[in-house]
Amino acid sequence: MHGDSAGGARRTHVGMTSSYDPTLHPRGQAGNAGQFRAKTNTAPLGALSIGHDESVSSVTMTGRVRTFRPPTSADEVTLYEVKAERDLPQHGVSAGDVGGWVESLYLPDGSPRISGDAWLGPGAEMYDEARIDGNAFVSGRAVLRDRAHVTDDAVIRASNLSPHTRVSVRDDAVVSGRAHVVNGLISESARVTGDATVQRGTVSGGAVVSGGTVALDAEVTDSARLEGGYLAGGALTGDSVMQAEQELPV
Repeated sequence: MHGDSAGGARRTHVGMTSSYDPTLHPRGQAGNAGQFRAKTNTAPLGALSIGHDESVSSVTMTGRVRTFRPPTSADEVTLYEVKAERDLPQHGVSAGDVGGWVESLYLPDGSPRISGDAWLGPGAEMYDEARIDGNAFVSGRAVLRDRAHVTDDAVIRASNLSPHTRVSVRDDAVVSGRAHVVNGLISESARVTGDATVQRGTVSGGAVVSGGTVALDAEVTDSARLEGGYLAGGALTGDSVMQAEQELPV
């Protein structure tokens, strides 16, 4: 169900229902063995996130490798398991702890895929040009692909409600601030930021969710903005804006 705005904001609510190490190279870079190099983290242990060099990867490889075929590609992708290069106490992670899976440690432009105090936990996957930095935390059956970016204190995770439960951030979507995304889809050029929460919801198009909660299969899309309140089981579309003080339509 879609709720469009006619001259103002509208909210729709529906009740519950060797010299060359291939592991350091993104695919397509094999012909240029010197383009990327392994980097050593020189940041002091226990420093705050602002003290850690964002140009240095905060993880290394464990040596475990696996391949899979993404649903949108005919080519297989090789993923490499990572482990923490240093302690990340804010995430309960110690140096050497095993994390998730990445296509490469570094992106085509030479910047690290995982940097700062960010952590990619067990079960999570990142490929294409997806990246996480700042103090971001990604875990569970989470998939970051295309040019997705998770930063600041954002949390992305999939709960264990079912073996098929997943969370995906893809295309040019950005999750930042203190946002939490649990079992949802953030796609296209959507932004989820501030103190927003997405729980089993979708944010797509050019939509911005800067506060409030998207839940129970609700959707925020087009150029809509959710600035507060609770959107459950419905849709916010067009140029609609929903704020915390708004009441449900009679």
